[in-house]
Amino acid sequence: MRASSDASALDAGAYVPPQEVFKSGVDHRSITKTVRHGKRKRDGDDGDDADVDMNIDTEALRAFKAPRATYEVVVGSKSGRPWKQPAKRASALKRVPSSKTWDERMAEKNAKKLFQDAKKRAKAEAGARAKAERDRREAKKAQKEENRRRT
Repeated sequence: MRASSDASALDAGAYVPPQEVFKSGVDHRSITKTVRHGKRKRDGDDGDDADVDMNIDTEALRAFKAPRATYEVVVGSKSGRPWKQPAKRASALKRVPSSKTWDERMAEKNAKKLFQDAKKRAKAEAGARAKAERDRREAKKAQKEENRRRT
């Protein structure tokens, strides 16, 4: 019994800090008209939209502007990075111009063309040699067959 009397004494004389009521005039929490999805949409769709529309202060809605940050905002993490990278324009991702001069590029182009031509000629010569060898073997085989028939 003693414990209950102590509890009532504490409740009666307990210090309660002063409570402040904040009033800003207009409640902007439900101003945005977003598409509701899933269960919330099903639960909240009871036909009360007409009542909600009546309570919205249209003048306050027109006057309301979302605050914009005056500094570069970096919020949240992405793929384990502690901070998001600052945004870059797509045009900034273009290829960096070459540091070579026009003459150097033309010289490289000419050297590449000469190399390709030499490679093509060598391949054609190798093909011609292989064809000549095939023809020689075929002629030799035909001669051998003719000689075998004669004897």
